[in-house]
Amino acid sequence: MWKAKDIMVKDVVAVPPSTSIIEVAQRMSKSRTGVACICHNGKFRGVITERDLVAGIVASARNPKREHAGSLVNNHHPMISPGTELLEAAKVMVDSAAQILPVVQNGRLLGLLTLDRLIRESPAVAAMVLCNNGRQTGPFMARKAGEGISTHRASPQIGVSKEEVASHER
Repeated sequence: MWKAKDIMVKDVVAVPPSTSIIEVAQRMSKSRTGVACICHNGKFRGVITERDLVAGIVASARNPKREHAGSLVNNHHPMISPGTELLEAAKVMVDSAAQILPVVQNGRLLGLLTLDRLIRESPAVAAMVLCNNGRQTGPFMARKAGEGISTHRASPQIGVSKEEVASHER
C-alpha cells in the first residue's frame, strides 16, 4: 500500500512565527492554498488555516498588520510520519475531522497530505474520509457550523514520537 511520502504535497507555504498575518494571507492566496505551515529554526511548529485567519483575526477585529503567525499557530493539529500508510492517514483525518495532515520526520516538515491529493491518488481510501460515518465533510460539500475541518482540538499523532509532539507544542 502507498504511504504518505508517496503522494504528499511537497511545495507548501512555510513561514517563521514572526511573519505578519498579512504576509501569511498573501502567500496563501498566491499559492492558492488554505493552509500555511509554521516552522522555526527548521522545526515544524504548527499550521494556520483560512479558518484560523477568519476566526482569529477578522472575527475578533484584531489588526492583521500587528499580528504574527506565532499568535495564531495551531500546534495541536494532527500530523503523520512519511511512512504512514494511506489507510491509517485516512483514519486520522476521520478521527480529527482534518483535511490536511502535515508530514513530519524528526521534527522537520516534509510536506502535506491533503484530502484533495488523497482523492486523486486513492479514491477508495478518500471515500472513507468523505463518508466519515455519514457525516458530510470534504471539499465538495457545504459545511455547517461545527462540521468539516477542525484545528482546535488535540488529535492523534501517528508515527511521531512523544518527543516530537512535545517539541512541536512549544
